[in-house]
Amino acid sequence: MSDTMILSKNRKRVFDDPPQFGEDERLAMFLITPDVRRVIRNMDPIAKVAFILQRGYFQAKGRFFLSIG
Repeated sequence: MSDTMILSKNRKRVFDDPPQFGEDERLAMFLITPDVRRVIRNMDPIAKVAFILQRGYFQAKGRFFLSIG
């Protein structure tokens, strides 16, 4: 059975790497709207940060990323 390459190595790296945001993009992606505030209201602080980060990165690339560390 042969390996099928769907993405080149470079495109795979671009797909796998989280986006790098400029200042304006960062402000837009991680904005805490009233809807977000309602969702995170009863979360503990670490869960709030995780939710906001995952939401921002998902909005930017339409997928979730694993945390390393």
